[in-house]
Amino acid sequence: MFPQGKTTRTHSFVFIAAALSALLHCPRAFAQSGAKTSPAPAAEAESVGGENKADKLDVTDLERKYWAAKDTDFSVVQNRTYTKAGRLALSAGYGVLVNDPYSDGTNLSGGLNYYFSERFGVEFNYTQTKANDNKAVEAFRNLPGAGGIRPDHGKIKSYYGGSFNWVPFYAKMSVQNLKIIYFDMAISPGFGVTTYEQQVDTGNFTKTAPTLSLDVTQSFFLSRHFAFRFDYKNRWFQEKVLGYSNVSRGREIRTETNQTSILLFGATVFF
Repeated sequence: MFPQGKTTRTHSFVFIAAALSALLHCPRAFAQSGAKTSPAPAAEAESVGGENKADKLDVTDLERKYWAAKDTDFSVVQNRTYTKAGRLALSAGYGVLVNDPYSDGTNLSGGLNYYFSERFGVEFNYTQTKANDNKAVEAFRNLPGAGGIRPDHGKIKSYYGGSFNWVPFYAKMSVQNLKIIYFDMAISPGFGVTTYEQQVDTGNFTKTAPTLSLDVTQSFFLSRHFAFRFDYKNRWFQEKVLGYSNVSRGREIRTETNQTSILLFGATVFF
């Protein structure tokens, strides 16, 4: 038997040890219990395919705007600073004949355009030509003993007609790194009427002929309403040539295809 003092001290020591052990184990138990019962955060609870909805960016609108189903659906389009679609335009030009074998001359031209789109439009054109004998005809006429004889030929007087404008090229260029100039090139097949003079020493005759045309136009835009332009106009028609003098005077001696080309420099005003 233990003495009374020892028993009391032993019981006290056992009680203190049990209390300390309980205190050390209680926080762990409470933590485990709290982990089992506390709800998960909304961002962690709602996930699709391993990705949190809160972290996923909706790019549907971006895909619809910038991507297509196939690579072939893409095209490169250059932004147009100066547009022509749905607009009227008036043009004027001045230039020269470039390939008439018998004549030199100047031309005044005026045109009215309407553009359905940036690529397509129509044009109505009138050109007045002042044709004179070139150096070859002058030399032939002044030949000693020729007596003022000229070769049998005709001279262009005017043209009017319409054409279809196709604008396949549009671009821009830098001028000395100081200014950007926008330009385009139009190809315009058309149909019209040419008026020409049949040359006869006793008096000329005026004739008209159906004409096919093919024009190439380069426009340089300076503003929304104004552009410089260069035109290379080509005309084809059947010309009836009369004898200038002597026994063939005034008689039709041949019919030939006349191909007339004109180089013009001018401007266009857009409305």
